[in-house]
Amino acid sequence: MTIPNIITLARLALTIVGLVFLARWPLQGESPGLQGFEVWFPFSLFLFAAVTDFVDGYLARSLGQVSVLGRILDPLADKILIAGGLILLIPHSFRIPSLLPPWLVVIVVSREILVSSIRGIIESKGKSFAADGWGKWKMASQCVYLEALMAYIGGWAWCGPIAGVFLWIVLALTTLSALNYFKKAYHVLLH
Repeated sequence: MTIPNIITLARLALTIVGLVFLARWPLQGESPGLQGFEVWFPFSLFLFAAVTDFVDGYLARSLGQVSVLGRILDPLADKILIAGGLILLIPHSFRIPSLLPPWLVVIVVSREILVSSIRGIIESKGKSFAADGWGKWKMASQCVYLEALMAYIGGWAWCGPIAGVFLWIVLALTTLSALNYFKKAYHVLLH
């Protein structure tokens, strides 16, 4: 087991714990409402998971420890973090419909399923289909968006405009990265 894979597994575990806490968030009007720890604990876990996403990839490349397992685990952990977080925030979207439109969650989750399916097909043929710059920027924007949403719902009003801007950045990068992966897959499968 490589150091980057251990970090990825730890990130996955932290994400799951964060999702459990996020799933317990009360809706607006429910007593007692969101309290400090229940907001900032999953927020902190997701933030740490997002940062370690970039650390494990960097270490894998710099230590020469890129592995097939890592190429499977890393995107899986990303998808659980982003898709899980956005899906669990949907019940709160009635309070912030302009910041968390359910259609965006459908687009993000659909893109992840499609690209993961394509990656699985290509990797099963013994060809590499690693993440590229578009995918990394997409993931970074999704992390900022998710964190801004959580902070805004948790009471930091100034994070609302950040989430509003990143909604459109996420939409653009999710779409562009999907198109880029489809193009890349087309060329890989032809050769």
